[in-house]
Amino acid sequence: MKSEFLDHRVRANLAAFRTNYDNIQLNLITNGVNTVFNVDAARLYGYEAELTVIPVSRLELFGSVGYVHDKYTEIQPAVTGISYSNAIPYTPNYTESAGARYGIKLADHGTMTPSLNFSYRSSAYTQPSNSAASYMPGYGLLSARIEYVPVHSNWTVSLFGTNKRYIVSAGDSTGSGVIVHVFGAPIEYGVTFADHF
Repeated sequence: MKSEFLDHRVRANLAAFRTNYDNIQLNLITNGVNTVFNVDAARLYGYEAELTVIPVSRLELFGSVGYVHDKYTEIQPAVTGISYSNAIPYTPNYTESAGARYGIKLADHGTMTPSLNFSYRSSAYTQPSNSAASYMPGYGLLSARIEYVPVHSNWTVSLFGTNKRYIVSAGDSTGSGVIVHVFGAPIEYGVTFADHF
C-alpha cells in the first residue's frame, strides 16, 4: 500500500511479504573446514512500514520499521549443526530508522539543508549454527549531514558525521577457538563534493 494525503504532506507506505526458499545453500564450518551444504528449505515473512510527514514548509520528518521472521522448514538429514530453531545468518528480526531534515533558504545564495538520522538493527548471527562466536549484537547508528546547494549551479557540498563503531561480521573461521570480529566504520566525519553533469 502506498498513499499520500493532507495535500501531499503525509506519505505512508506499507508492505507485507512472504518468501519461500528451496534448495537454500549455506556455508558450514566444521573443525575449521568450510563446506557448502544444501540445507533444503526456509521461509521468511514480515512487514515494512514507512512514514514521511511535512508539518511545515521545508521541514521533513521520516521514519520506518521492519520485521522479519525466518525459519528453516526442511533440513537434509546429512546436514549437521543446524536445527529448526536456528536463525538464518545475517537476518536481524527488527530494523528501524527515524530522521529529520530542514531546508534553509539563503536568499539568492542557495539552500542549506541540515539533517539528522538514526537507524537501528537488532542482533543476528553470521553462521548457520548460531554459535556464540558468530553472534553480532544489535546496534544503533546516529548520523548528521549539512548539505549546501547553490542557486543555478550543478554542484553540491556536504559535511557529514557518524557516531558508532559496530560489528559487521563475527565468528571462528579457523576452528582454533579464536573469535574474529570485523568492525564497521568507527566515528567518522568528512566532506563530500558532487558535480552533476
